Amino acid sequence: MKRHGFAVLALAVLFNSNKCADGKGGVASEMTSLYGTRWLVTALDGQAIPLAEGAEQPWLQMDPDKRSISGFGGCNSLMGGFEHEGSTIRFPNLGSTKMYCPTSAELEGKVLTALRNTDAFKLDGEVLHLLHAGKEVAALNKAK
Repeated sequence: MKRHGFAVLALAVLFNSNKCADGKGGVASEMTSLYGTRWLVTALDGQAIPLAEGAEQPWLQMDPDKRSISGFGGCNSLMGGFEHEGSTIRFPNLGSTKMYCPTSAELEGKVLTALRNTDAFKLDGEVLHLLHAGKEVAALNKAK
């Protein structure tokens, strides 16, 4: 009886390790969906972002090979680097183009502030939560 219990345990461990390795679950697939995805900024500090009619939604995309981000803040293109380890993520050296858009300047400032303050994240299905000191500073939805 002890042999059968050990065999069942060994098969369970083997099955779970393959599940993570083949991208069907676990941390590996979570990171794959974090990278190379266009993330649309939908909320800042718990408030839905106001978008003028016809305005492009702010977005962010991470390139793991270059450790860089690209995006759109509401008026300007965004660029910079990112540092990611475990659930920690930071966006150092953020920059943007310098157009002035009076209708979206405030929104873009808030997007940049949220990114600069981010120190962690939580991925919940198709929603990326950017956190600072455990508090959500931005919510981003996976683009369809």
